[in-house]
Amino acid sequence: PAACGAVEAATALTGLLAAGTTITWAHDPRSDAQDRYGRELAYVATAQSADVGLTMLEAGLVSAWQPSSATPPTRAHSYRSAATTARREQRGSWATCTSLGR
Repeated sequence: PAACGAVEAATALTGLLAAGTTITWAHDPRSDAQDRYGRELAYVATAQSADVGLTMLEAGLVSAWQPSSATPPTRAHSYRSAATTARREQRGSWATCTSLGR
């Protein structure tokens, strides 16, 4: 079974990145451009959202995470703050889930 909140997060992300949506992306200057599996790591923006990751965090649909051994990304503080606020206010999946993601 999917992790708690996964379906809601996928649905929201599909809405933010619907087919035909123009995106822009940028790598974080303090982080690797790819993870160890070769997946691209970048901030994503659309006309609807200046930062898709932050939008998902603020909605309470995802949690902020980085490897403890990694240099904190440029947006780490704002991401952690958004995640903490969403959890405290029981936004999105935090209303029914005890954890999101990891």
